[in-house]
Amino acid sequence: ARFPGLPIVLGGITAGHFSEELIRDHPETDFVIRGDGEEPTACLLRELGGNGNLAEVPNLSYRLNGEAAHNPIGFSQKTCRPRRRARLVA
Repeated sequence: ARFPGLPIVLGGITAGHFSEELIRDHPETDFVIRGDGEEPTACLLRELGGNGNLAEVPNLSYRLNGEAAHNPIGFSQKTCRPRRRARLVA
């Protein structure tokens, strides 16, 4: 691998349709985002940089205990957007 330790995330219509096979048969694939991807991708990045609770990431397929796991399709913008720091302007 050219960049070991870097998570591989796939998305799009074909990846979403074959998410089971991609996770099960291709160990180099870490995550597949199914359906709309913008907000779930932000949520995935937030979880990877924080507590790593992948079960909280909507539309995500991933490997759990050697098996493909698939979270429900759908998302809430409130839970998926990265936290922003407020700035005080004087």
